[in-house]
Amino acid sequence: MTERPVYEGVVYVAGTYRVWAVDVATGAILWSSQQGSGSTSPIVTADSVYLTSSCSLAIRLRRADGSEVWRSEIDCTGGGGEVGVLYRDRLYTRAFPEFEVGMNWTLNAKTGKRIAQNPGGADPAFADGRSFFRRDDGVLEAFDVKTNTSLWTFAGFGRGVATSPHVVDGFVYAAAADGELWVLHPATGAVVWSTELGAAPFTHMGCCGGSFVDMAAWDGILVVVTAQRVVALEPVSAEASFDTLVVDDSGANRLEMNSATGAYRITECGGTTVVTGVGVVTRPAASTIKLAALTDVAKVTATIDTSRRTAKAKVKLFAPAGKIKIVDSNTADDVRECR
Repeated sequence: MTERPVYEGVVYVAGTYRVWAVDVATGAILWSSQQGSGSTSPIVTADSVYLTSSCSLAIRLRRADGSEVWRSEIDCTGGGGEVGVLYRDRLYTRAFPEFEVGMNWTLNAKTGKRIAQNPGGADPAFADGRSFFRRDDGVLEAFDVKTNTSLWTFAGFGRGVATSPHVVDGFVYAAAADGELWVLHPATGAVVWSTELGAAPFTHMGCCGGSFVDMAAWDGILVVVTAQRVVALEPVSAEASFDTLVVDDSGANRLEMNSATGAYRITECGGTTVVTGVGVVTRPAASTIKLAALTDVAKVTATIDTSRRTAKAKVKLFAPAGKIKIVDSNTADDVRECR
């Protein structure tokens, strides 16, 4: 049996050849669906249940009744299929290299059509239209989700990346086998910060259901599991110092930014945070600083003229839809308190 995801009072359980939808309150079986291959833990959304298995098998069922929407599989023999990953409209199947070389596929989650092969291996991470894979050769590689274009690679300065990648507050976290933890910029792969964990991270990955269990983050704390201990850290963005402040002339909205890392925060007067993230900082001229960021929730652009002491910023919110404009005609008089 596999893990048991729960959605709106129903638990979905996958066995060797069948998946069940069970009412949590009563234990009644709402539906069951016969499948021709063993499946990993179901991925459940509002209208669908996705199953993945060996040979890049992927199945989409209707959550309401378990009927099959589509099935994608390759004629092969082998085992070692891992739990797939769903991000936006992409379903990523994964397998272990010792069993199924070239059997990791990225599928269109709506249609089941194969889009491209992916590196597979350790659990990937996703943020703001980018995917982050730890390849089997120890290289961390970032891709554009929409185009599948490789954006950058990071080999850990020749030491290799041993853990699966994790995204916390916009930054990518990964560690080496000797215990060095790196924090990478999501757009460039540049190292923003690093530290020593004092012990090797736990990076077990075994056959047929084994996986990386190395990091987790919640409530502003990053927890890293090592071979000897559990290490709790404050994510780098939690202690980021914003060295640039832009306040709208009305005193309402404001942009705080770290001009080195690109970490930013948009807040309303009163301290309500509208959006946070990590963008790309460029300096097209000696006195000009530009910020550009595109996240799952907003598009942010800003231009700061340090010689004229003026700044402008635009924020386009996606959900809920909205726009924020910040015009600062004199950055020299900006204060962090609301006016």
